[in-house]
Amino acid sequence: MALTACGGSGGGGGVTEDPDGSFSGVYSQQFHDDIDGYTGQEVTLTSQVRDNITPMFFAIGGTDDSGTDVTGDALLVVHDGEVVVTDGAAVEVTGTVQESFDVSAVEEELGTELNLSALENWEGAAYVDADDVQVLDT
Repeated sequence: MALTACGGSGGGGGVTEDPDGSFSGVYSQQFHDDIDGYTGQEVTLTSQVRDNITPMFFAIGGTDDSGTDVTGDALLVVHDGEVVVTDGAAVEVTGTVQESFDVSAVEEELGTELNLSALENWEGAAYVDADDVQVLDT
């Protein structure tokens, strides 16, 4: 089956797209470039924690062994804070892609005030509202 949401030749190892459009695979620049096609859909992404922002927010985006950025743009992950992640940790994130991060809307949904200075760079960016975050063995 051709990957219609990704536009280009699909092919990356370990990437699957179900008939309902959901995605499971490594977070890549291609996924980031095509993220609008996944808005509102559940995805499972494997990557590395690029920036542990607060206990409930982190950004993913892998690097190679030398620390060179290999995925380009980072992606914000919002989770319930029960999983502790550290920068560089390999993670598998399952959740729903949301179109635009809105600090005040997320504050209302979570019922708590957020650290605005830590999150201001993410305002308006697509993000994943995670149902499950697994720290993978390295």
